[in-house]
Amino acid sequence: MQRVTDAAEFVAALDRLIGLLAEHQRTAARQREVHPVCDTQHDDATVSLLEG
Repeated sequence: MQRVTDAAEFVAALDRLIGLLAEHQRTAARQREVHPVCDTQHDDATVSLLEG
């Protein structure tokens, strides 16, 4: 997992939102990928967190 770092240059609000949306979509895709693995391993706690 990466942390957002302050950039030295100005980023417009719309560009920031577009970047955050793309990051959110990647995170959601990874959660969908790992969900069946957690089910197979009977990791109910993680499944519960993924289903939020």
